[in-house]
Amino acid sequence: MIKPRELTLEEMGDLAAIIPATDPEVKVRYKAIPEFGRPTRRSIIPVCEPTLGGNELKYVQQAIETNWISSAGKYIRDFEAQFAEFCGAQYGIACANGTVAMHLAMATLGLEPDDEVIIPTFTMIATANAVTYCGAARPGGYGA
Repeated sequence: MIKPRELTLEEMGDLAAIIPATDPEVKVRYKAIPEFGRPTRRSIIPVCEPTLGGNELKYVQQAIETNWISSAGKYIRDFEAQFAEFCGAQYGIACANGTVAMHLAMATLGLEPDDEVIIPTFTMIATANAVTYCGAARPGGYGA
C-alpha cells in the first residue's frame, strides 16, 4: 500500500511554483429541489449548474424545426470545427458523452490487453470503463 508523504520544496522542484500554498476558501451554494405542486422543503448541493443566458433556446428550437437533433447537422459540424480550431487541431469529433470520448482516445492511442493505464483514485466509473473497453489494466489488476 502506498503511504502519503510530504515532499520538501527541493524535492518538488519546479512544481512548487505552481502549487498554491493554501487552499482557497470553499463557498457552498445550494438551491432547493423543486417539487411541483408542493412547497419546497428539501435542498441539494449541485454538482454542476448550467448557465443558459444566451441563444440556447433559439438554437434548440432551430435544431428541432430542421429535424437535426441527433449526431449530425449544422450545430455538430460547427461545434467540431470551432473546437478543433480552438485546440489548434485539424479535426474535432463530438461524442455523446465523456465515456465515449475517453474510449475513442484510448483506442486511438492503440491500447491493448495487458497495457497498464493509471487512473485517478477519485473519478467516475466511466474512466475505468473506458480502460476496460480497450482490454487494458491499471496497477492492482482492475480491468485485466
